[in-house]
Amino acid sequence: KAASGCVARRDTTLVEAVDLPDFKVSFTGSAFVCLPDFKTLSVFPSVAGFTYQWFEKTSGIITGATNPNIIRNVSGEYYYTATSSNPSCPVKTSESMILTVVSPPVAAFTLPPTACKGQEVSFTNQSTSDSQATPSYAWNFGDGNSSTDKDPKHTYATAGSFSVSLLVSYAGNACPITLTKPITITDAPAVSITNVDNKFEICTNGTLVLGVSDVFTSYLWSTGETSPTITINAAGLYSVDVLAANGCNLKATQDIAALQGPTPTATATPDVILEGESSQLSATGLLNYSWQPVESLSTPDQADPVATPLTSTTYTVTGTDANGCVGIATVAVQVRGESITSKLTPSNFFSPNGDAVGQYWIVEQIDLYPQCAVDIYDDKGVKVFGAKPYQNNWEGTYNGGNRLPDGVYYYIIRCEGEENKPRTGSITLLR
Repeated sequence: KAASGCVARRDTTLVEAVDLPDFKVSFTGSAFVCLPDFKTLSVFPSVAGFTYQWFEKTSGIITGATNPNIIRNVSGEYYYTATSSNPSCPVKTSESMILTVVSPPVAAFTLPPTACKGQEVSFTNQSTSDSQATPSYAWNFGDGNSSTDKDPKHTYATAGSFSVSLLVSYAGNACPITLTKPITITDAPAVSITNVDNKFEICTNGTLVLGVSDVFTSYLWSTGETSPTITINAAGLYSVDVLAANGCNLKATQDIAALQGPTPTATATPDVILEGESSQLSATGLLNYSWQPVESLSTPDQADPVATPLTSTTYTVTGTDANGCVGIATVAVQVRGESITSKLTPSNFFSPNGDAVGQYWIVEQIDLYPQCAVDIYDDKGVKVFGAKPYQNNWEGTYNGGNRLPDGVYYYIIRCEGEENKPRTGSITLLR
């Protein structure tokens, strides 16, 4: 009772607090629906005391869709409103989700029916998919290896039969479809570049024959040649691509090293002699020796032959070293005395009329001197014949057999080492 005499009254009111959750659209799997399937959309979280109404953002309210779950197979952006049984609570709108209805992918790919062990195999993906979805790929090559590339390549380490599968799906593994095809992997024959002497070194200015370790259907060398063997003349890296009988494409490479050839020396003692004397030749730096010209040499296959040349001569010695590389050296022996041309006796008349008498122009002794050249000219200075060595066989013709007219012709004889001592004269041709 108050001091004023009024009586005070106290009442109690019960207030219920309602917790409004953050509503979302719940679904399993991905946001894709593959025709003719459906997708179940659900209220989340599921709490008592609410009623629901589903909507599609573009078309609006979905008539009759008032359950916590709806089933849809139409693309759209879906959401719902949640109305509390407590009239004082506001209507709550859920987050939306976008549902995309697509046609399922079609898995397709090509591969060779057979391939070779150790060689790259290409797989071509020919799968198709809905333009609204991005496909993903999962390859299984059947040997424990896989790939997610669209068009993968794979190398099999062992021979055998394998099953290759391709799984095509959309995001979240939606609409998966798998295709499997067989492939047979065969053993590839071994291939290597060979040499008959198992030698992979080449001498300077030398040659080397390369081949292949087996017989194949076709060959293509790095030099561009297509034969089973090639002959090379330079060091470097060489390769060959071959096709085996089982269809395997193989490749072999071989590095060819360079060998420095020998540098022999040749001497003549003495190197100036009188006609009829001899000179001792000597060569070093080779395993075997071959001298040229052999005429006037005592032993042309030895390192130290004796030379007795009639005229000044340059000798060449050729041989090989332990690696088979060729070396060459030269040495000159000068002969002092009567000139070669002074020893020759050219005839000044011949009659090539077919009676076997005087048929050829003869130069006596010239057969002893193959280093001498003969040139013949007409009275206008036109060269009508030339030969080195001269075989005493000119019968008054030119240009391969055309007969020259009767008349006077002129010769010049020149010998190596005596170019400044030519022999000249005239010839009368009378048939």
